[in-house]
Amino acid sequence: MPESDEVLMERFRNGDRGSFELLVERYQKPIVNYLYRLSGDFAWAEDLAQEGFLVVYKKADLFRAKARFKPWFYKIATNLYYYQLRKRRHFLYKSLTGTDNSPDKDVTEIGALIANPVKSPAQELEEKELQSQIRQLIDALPYKQKAAIIMHIFEGFAYKEIASIMKCNVGTVRSRIHYGLQKIKGKVAKLDR
Repeated sequence: MPESDEVLMERFRNGDRGSFELLVERYQKPIVNYLYRLSGDFAWAEDLAQEGFLVVYKKADLFRAKARFKPWFYKIATNLYYYQLRKRRHFLYKSLTGTDNSPDKDVTEIGALIANPVKSPAQELEEKELQSQIRQLIDALPYKQKAAIIMHIFEGFAYKEIASIMKCNVGTVRSRIHYGLQKIKGKVAKLDR
């Protein structure tokens, strides 16, 4: 039976670099997928994932032995994404306006959805159109609603884990997911008319 993430992390803290390599193998693809869903930019997601692993490597001594590794690592990755997103928006705003003021309006990246299998070319085309519309609807959500939805639906995190990652209470997570999904459902209903 493979060792738990927490055991590997503890072994790494005690000097076993092979344990860190196993963690990278386990989480490389999932964390890149998560960051890609947030950002819509695969190259950026890979860069953020690499930076996240570097933070884990350097800050291993901050990992609490009784904590779960996965939520701790996703919190690091989420914080890196938010930090880089704010930095990118600030740079873009500054370069477009020639001023140093940050924009007030939330700007989010396109989220990616997992493709569902289809049976015929007509169904495939219809499915792609629907996925494109849903991606645009997810993109239109404020980034905190978007992140909560992606973590819960696509990454399988419980509300409590999302609350820990996003540094808020469970009720706030429920609210973000509920209102984000309501917005999407309302807009999908309008599209069907």
